[in-house]
Amino acid sequence: MRASPHARQRLAGPLMTAILSGGAVLSGTPELRAEEEVCGGWEVGHQVAQINDARLAESSGLAAGWRNPEVLWTHNDSGDRARLFALTTSPSDETDASPILTELTLEGIENVDWEDVAIGPCAAGSDASCIYVADTGDNLKEREEVVIYRFEEPLLDETPPTRLNLSEGIASQRFTYEGGPRDAEALLVDPQSAAIFIIEKADETSSRVFELSGAFEDNAVIEAQPVATLTLAETFSFGRMVTAADVAPDGRSFSLRTYTHLYTYCAPGGALRQAFESEPQRRFVTPGTLQGEALTYARDGESIWLTSERLPAPLLRVSRADPSPRPDPADTGTASDSADLSEDAGSDTAENDRDAGDDDDLRDATDASRSTRSEGCSTLASAPSSGYVPGWILGLVMVAGLRDIFRRLATRTPLPMR
Repeated sequence: MRASPHARQRLAGPLMTAILSGGAVLSGTPELRAEEEVCGGWEVGHQVAQINDARLAESSGLAAGWRNPEVLWTHNDSGDRARLFALTTSPSDETDASPILTELTLEGIENVDWEDVAIGPCAAGSDASCIYVADTGDNLKEREEVVIYRFEEPLLDETPPTRLNLSEGIASQRFTYEGGPRDAEALLVDPQSAAIFIIEKADETSSRVFELSGAFEDNAVIEAQPVATLTLAETFSFGRMVTAADVAPDGRSFSLRTYTHLYTYCAPGGALRQAFESEPQRRFVTPGTLQGEALTYARDGESIWLTSERLPAPLLRVSRADPSPRPDPADTGTASDSADLSEDAGSDTAENDRDAGDDDDLRDATDASRSTRSEGCSTLASAPSSGYVPGWILGLVMVAGLRDIFRRLATRTPLPMR
């Protein structure tokens, strides 16, 4: 059964994130000169609503509507029916427990392990927008084929019905990976060319990006080819596991998330493929999401939406920040000196913000946060800095035990009886 290995992965994500998200905040950002910055950083996240609807217990993908600009499409993880939910981006208030507008059922389709959703052109040069659903989860790496579904995004009425059914116009593209099965939870659809990319979920320091060339051209099973490798140099594996991704509406950048961080990759030349070769220029600890597996850009590209599995799940909006000029290390001393100064300046800025009474906005996303505005990005922590060292120690002890348990479950080795 697929439910057991997936349940194992669901246990690892939230527990590890809760233990060690405070430690991950200590990671630094790459040193870049001002003229090299081609996309801005991100402000502190703000909770817009709280999902507490039992129908959506494991939000595992998120996509901002094209035909419905005030709507976010999402779906459950494995084990649910083949359905999506339309969420409003303008709930009555942030405590709204059911921002669901409508439930869309795909008839004749199966949800083996849906992991991500994206919206993009139905084909290269098409003006129509399509929803792409990635049924690509494979924790044990044993699925012979995986599949992406595509159908035109329905236009919702101002007051849509609570339930909709779609039985026609659903295309499917089955595929394999060069080199054998992969576990993947991140789907990218280029808004310019409609090219489809999948980012694998790996616990190593690198994750490969695969392209589905010729997708949806006929009924043949195709082989996804590796086109790039992303390096996520986090200390712990769950900080490197890619759980969601999306392309900015202009196609000039994309963002991905792990259980602890959000990364933004920029394409200086404007082509998405160039972004795969760049270093991530922005990253911060994802706020308030115990198992973050959903991310999407807002339609205007000025913010990112985040949510997570496990109820109650916050629906968060992270706004784009105006990039601040980064000092040239050659003018301010060594690169390490510059980084130290930036960190100190960020701490002073955060203290001043708190003194000015800005705590309310910060608490919407996390209990404690620090904003290093001088670095052009924000860094969020889920615990005060005084808890970093105990968090790391506790995390190391628990991870050592958990990894052994997960290894035994994966190989179906019984635990020793006492």
